[in-house]
Amino acid sequence: MSEITYSSAELMMINAARLLRDGDVVFVGVGQPNLACNLAKRTHAPNLVMIYEAGVIGAQPDRLPLSIGDPTLVSGALSVVSMYDIFTLYLQRGNVDVGFMGGAQIDKFGNINSTVIGEYAHPKTRLPGSGGSQEIAAWANRCYLMTPHQKRRFPEKVEFMTSAGFLNGRKEREATGVRGAGMLAVVTDMLRNWPFFAKSWTRRASTPRVFEHQAGRSMKHAVRAVFFDLGNTLMFDRDPWADLYQRADDELWNSLQKAGVRSSPGELYPGENSLFHYYYKLRANDLDEPGIMPTLRQLLDEHDIKISDPDLRSAIRSMYEVTQTNWYPEEDAAPTLQALRESGLRLGIISNGADDDNTITLIDKGNLGSFFDVVISSAAVGKRKPDPLIFQTALDHFRLPAEAAVMIGDSYEADILGGHQAGLQTVWITRRINPVLIAYDIEPDATVATLVEIPSLLAA
Repeated sequence: MSEITYSSAELMMINAARLLRDGDVVFVGVGQPNLACNLAKRTHAPNLVMIYEAGVIGAQPDRLPLSIGDPTLVSGALSVVSMYDIFTLYLQRGNVDVGFMGGAQIDKFGNINSTVIGEYAHPKTRLPGSGGSQEIAAWANRCYLMTPHQKRRFPEKVEFMTSAGFLNGRKEREATGVRGAGMLAVVTDMLRNWPFFAKSWTRRASTPRVFEHQAGRSMKHAVRAVFFDLGNTLMFDRDPWADLYQRADDELWNSLQKAGVRSSPGELYPGENSLFHYYYKLRANDLDEPGIMPTLRQLLDEHDIKISDPDLRSAIRSMYEVTQTNWYPEEDAAPTLQALRESGLRLGIISNGADDDNTITLIDKGNLGSFFDVVISSAAVGKRKPDPLIFQTALDHFRLPAEAAVMIGDSYEADILGGHQAGLQTVWITRRINPVLIAYDIEPDATVATLVEIPSLLAA
């Protein structure tokens, strides 16, 4: 592990940047969010689509932009449109995944004040105001806020509500009908929090560190069972998902209409590009995994649309047949699994997936199913990693204590933190990700670049 030096401001940028996923469409705010988004694009999220309020879509700046109107944002951008088009045709239609914002105050419900401190008519301090933050807070699929860690910035209740988070609770926000998921995380120069799912502010991250490949490192305890993640661990995807999701949704509706469904995507999930988009937004706020078929069944029932379970399952299967074409087994997956089986280890999969049948089908299409004693999907359990329940379900199958098992996966939060919190040993595989600065105190027990390294690691 390399020792590094950093300032508190740099720590905040690193924590914030890691909230962004490769391929996200992000509405970039002024100042610190601008730095965080550009850091993410230059490290682990090269396909990040950055939108700036001045009208730039898909910015590709060759230097760090000084403001949201910097000319470097225009050169090489996908498009330059009016501010009106940015907000109406992109943000309000649900095409923005992330809104990154700042604010002078934020309360425990994620409401933001950037207008005044004190009474509105006679304020102690007049602040810059909303800009576009109210619209972003309402319509972006998920929102994050960056602010220095100072007591005055975290009052029990904001003195003026410039941008609405969850108002006075989640149900109150849902009653307004706004599409966005609301404020999901706050990043400061000391910690990263998810305060809106907890009873109080709790520390979730601290100092960053670089995790390097650790040749020759062995596990702390003897391993009797090995659990693998599926996507980007045993299998990988090649093509962008946006077009595939649309094609999959088309196949879904072809099947539904052949079964007699007289409706449309716009009626069941208005404003969403596909059932996948609707579903992933639905589950964005917690670790529940309702399952994509029960979710579609509920939508149909709400509109009094009748269809048999076999016909509905057939339609879901048609949808997934499109996305399954984009998954490929890693070349070293089968040889690695064979070696582990021959060494006497018991093998399982713990995968976050919206449909249990699809998870099994993917494994079988990759010719990997014969290696595993058990496959645990989040759709079958009802909880996604890093929730401890899904790990405990897998351990219960083998009737093993947690320390006798190891979790191997690419997601630091889902696989490494989740596995650690459930008591498992953990191995982080970094082939399909960029293991840049990770802002957590917990380290994986080992880090590898490829699957082929794992048998010798576990045998040591």
